[in-house]
Amino acid sequence: MEELYLIIGEHLRNRRIELRLNQKDLSDSVGINRTSISNIENGRHQAPLHLLYKICNSLELDLLSILPSYDELEGHKSNADGDMSYFNVLSKKLELSDTTKLKIEEILNKLD
Repeated sequence: MEELYLIIGEHLRNRRIELRLNQKDLSDSVGINRTSISNIENGRHQAPLHLLYKICNSLELDLLSILPSYDELEGHKSNADGDMSYFNVLSKKLELSDTTKLKIEEILNKLD
């Protein structure tokens, strides 16, 4: 179940970065604090459905688009290193910006 919220958080973070919003911008538009956005994006907080609707609305997303397919969920489980992927551990250690993380993810995805 934990992987589900990690994937939802990744989808929300990627869209926020794509729209060039920071966590504070998004938190202001949704009416929650910035740390709550961070916790949702990192899968540490299981946001209630009504809050996910508000976040998706602010990010111009359909709620269904943030839900992973079964294959994506299973693939994420098999690629997990403990409770965080290697990339997440590395990016936190290096304190990379969200934009840099997204660019690195795009490059890595092209290698698949």
